[in-house]
This record gives sequence, C-alpha cells and structure tokens, in this order.
Amino acid sequence: QGLTEIVQSYGSESRRLAEKADCLLRTADESFENKAYEAAKEAEHVSQERKYEIDREQEAKTEAEAIVVAREAIKKRQEEAIIASRTKSVDFNKRLKTALKLQEAARKSHDKAADIHDYNKRDTYGYVAYACELASRCWNKAISAKTFHQSELVTLEVGAAEAFELEAAHYKESALACAAGHRKGGELWQSAAYFLNKRALKLFDAATAFEKAIQAKNNGEEELENVLKKSVLQNQTAAYYYDQVVEAIAHDDAVKEKCFKDAAEVISYRFKTWLERAACALEEARSIENPEVSTLGKTIARQYQMAADYSVQAAEAYAQGNEEVGKRLSKAAESASGENCLEYTLNILERKIKTDKKSEMAEKNRAAIALLHQAIEHFSQAAKAYSIGNENEGARLQKIGIELHHKLYS
Repeated sequence: QGLTEIVQSYGSESRRLAEKADCLLRTADESFENKAYEAAKEAEHVSQERKYEIDREQEAKTEAEAIVVAREAIKKRQEEAIIASRTKSVDFNKRLKTALKLQEAARKSHDKAADIHDYNKRDTYGYVAYACELASRCWNKAISAKTFHQSELVTLEVGAAEAFELEAAHYKESALACAAGHRKGGELWQSAAYFLNKRALKLFDAATAFEKAIQAKNNGEEELENVLKKSVLQNQTAAYYYDQVVEAIAHDDAVKEKCFKDAAEVISYRFKTWLERAACALEEARSIENPEVSTLGKTIARQYQMAADYSVQAAEAYAQGNEEVGKRLSKAAESASGENCLEYTLNILERKIKTDKKSEMAEKNRAAIALLHQAIEHFSQAAKAYSIGNENEGARLQKIGIELHHKLYS
C-alpha cells in the first residue's frame, strides 16, 4: 500500500510537471510568435519608410532634372528672341495669319480655362488667352502702322507682339510641366512667363506713348510730345530690365534677379511711369478753362518729370547692385510727387472752382492754388534732401507739403 501511494504521488507530480512544461512551451511559442510578428511589422515599416525615401529622392531628382531642362529651354528661347529682334525684315502677310491664329488660340485657351476645375491650371490658360489676345492686337496695329509708313511705331508694335507670344509660350510650357508632375519645373516656367508679361506690357505702353506723341506733334503740342517721347524710352528701359530678370532666372542667379526686378519696378511706380503721369497732367491742363489751374497742371507735370529723373537714377543704382542708393533715390522720386497725392489734384480743384460761384469762394480757391504751389515747392526740396541721404530733413519737408496739400479738401 505504501508503495502504491508513492507511485501515485510520483504520477500526479509528473503530470503536474508535464502540464507546467506544456504551459511554458505554449507561452514561449506565443512570445516567440509575438516577437516575430513585431519584428515583421517593424521590418515592413522600415521597408515602407525606405521606399518613401527612395520615392522622394527619385522625385527630387526628377524635379531637379526638370528644373535644369526648363532653365536651358528658357535660355534658348531668350537667345532665339534676341536673334529674331535683330532681323529687320518682317513678312506682314504671314504675320496677319499669325494674328488670326492667335485670336483662335485665345478663344481655345478661354474655353479650356472654363472647363478646368483646378484653379492654378485655369489661371494658366487664362494667362495664355490674355497674352494671345494682346499679341494679336499688336500685330494688327503693326500692320496698320506699316500702311501709314510709321516705321518706328511698327518696330515698337512688333516688339510688343513678339513679347506677348513668348509669354504665352512660357505659360503653355508651365501647364505641360505641371501636367507631367514636375511642379517645380512648372513654377520656373511660370515665373519666367510672369516677368515676360511685365516686359511685354512695358513695350505695349511704349507703343501707346509713341502713338500719343504722334498725335501731340500733329496738334502742335511740343511739350506734351517731348514728354511722351521720353516716356517711350523709359518704358523700353523698364522692358529691358524685366528681360534681364528672365535671363537671371534662366541662369539661376537670385542676386541679379532681385537687382533687375527692383530696377524695373522703380521706373513703373504703381503700374505707370512718372512720365506717363506727367503726360496725363499736361493733357488735363490743356482741357482746363481756368488759366491758374492750367498753369498748376503744368507745374505738376514738371514735378512728375523730376520724379522720373530720380527713378531713372534709382533704377541704374539697383541694376548695379547698389541697393542703398537705389532706395534713397526711389524715395526721392516718390517725394517729388508728394507720394503721388498730386494725381487727382487738378480734377478736385476744377470741380471746386466750377461749383463755387461766389466771389469770396473764388478768392478762397485762389488761396488754395497758392498753397498747392507752396506744397509742390516743399515736395521738390524734400526730394532733394532724400536724394543726398538727408532722410530726417526729407521727411520734415514732405510732411509740411502734404499738410498744405490736404488744405485743398477743407
């Protein structure tokens, strides 16, 4: 009996040990499986991360290649444009067909833009349409000028037309690059197209100013004619600087890009050259009956011419990389115009004089004209102070001039 109990005792202990061993084996298996699963999961995560990195590297490489291709293509087109501009002969029959094709291209681009839901693509085709329309208009005006043997006007209109065509071509390339997944390459084309648009518009403005100069000459308005001819040259200068911006973009030269951009934009203050404003003031002065206000209009025109002179000097400084001098002379240009507060002065004054019939009001208006002449004198002195770097004196004189000018509204 004792032996039986011992055997049974060993048997139950053996079973307990066997069950414990089995439990440990199952736990070990589960632990191993868990560790294996975690390891596999981690390996998959690492693999996905690496794949993402490889994709990003490939994408960056592809984008970099697209940017290089875009820069080379922009360079080539700039060179072709220079060669084309030196070609004296123009086949106007062919260009008439070109104008018709551009009108059709503009229509198609408008239609395409209307059908696109992606606003970036829609805007790009809108720009293409706008450039094609203006190019077509310039070609038609060039053909008309040729009929009247106006060779200088023909040259200006042809230059503007070709510039708008080049802009449209760049915007198309931008759309194609983006469609191919080359976002950076598309942005580069678009940046070049943007400044080509500014160049084209300056050439367009030059042609418009030249047309007005012809009219002024025919009307015997020598002062207006001279201002408009100077405006032609200033617009051409601004166009040249914008062209240099595109060259800098093509050569990946950010420093020159900024220098020439600042140079171009200081000439075109708020989309107009100072000489265009001078011409407007002279045209207004011509149409005003009151002789005192008319004389004031001519004085304002001379202020704008002073601003134009400072802006040309500022542009030259910016183009040479002398930003400090450029800023100083740019401030002088703005100051000469009273920070452009003179632009609507004649209209306001003319309306006041027509409204005020009484003799005491007429006397008040004469006093206002005298105050405006004083304001203009302060603007001139402020501009001179700014031009030589005396900023405190410039600000003081400018403030007095603006306060005198504001009395016009009281």
